[in-house]
Amino acid sequence: SISTRISSATEKARAEALATEAGSVEKLRSAKEHVVERILTLACPRCTQAFVDFEGCFALNCGRCRAAFCAYCLADCGRDAHAHVGTCAEGKESLKQSGLSANRRIGGHPATVYGPKAMFDVAQKRRRCKHLALFLERHDDPTRARVLRELEPVLRDRGITPAAVARAAKKQSKDAEKAEKAAAAQRARQAGGRGGRGVPGAGRGIDPLNGVGAADAR
Repeated sequence: SISTRISSATEKARAEALATEAGSVEKLRSAKEHVVERILTLACPRCTQAFVDFEGCFALNCGRCRAAFCAYCLADCGRDAHAHVGTCAEGKESLKQSGLSANRRIGGHPATVYGPKAMFDVAQKRRRCKHLALFLERHDDPTRARVLRELEPVLRDRGITPAAVARAAKKQSKDAEKAEKAAAAQRARQAGGRGGRGVPGAGRGIDPLNGVGAADAR
């Protein structure tokens, strides 16, 4: 009957709405879990063992797997992180933001190898904002807003605000645009370099098939 069909359609729509809502809840839960465990929590890049201590040296070693890694960008550096830390771009940016001289040397090491806890905190705030911005780009606007709103207390404890995340996202966009322009310029230079290395005789009035000049052809 008509009433039966209407009731069936209503139940179907209700079930679809509940499924959509459940999917949204799970999506939000998964996003929040990723942010807390993979972005906000400091961990070894190899075995994911969390760490909280910083004692002044940015070349770290995991207490579990003994991996050497960078305290600025958390890159796995194999058995010794000192060489990487000495040239890490994130380290240089942290020096700049902390107002410390890039020329200072401690124990013969570059300025980025040793530093105060404040410099470590600056580096980690920037890293977290960067990776949070990259992660949120993968989600729609409502999900991004809810993640930031529900994690606001946790983010605030780490000095992270929505404005800071927005600035990080803007910087990522500018850096990507700059890299693309540089790549395009490199491709153009390579194409220009190949332009003069065509078929022998090209551009000099020589027929590449029989090796004679246009003026000599009969």
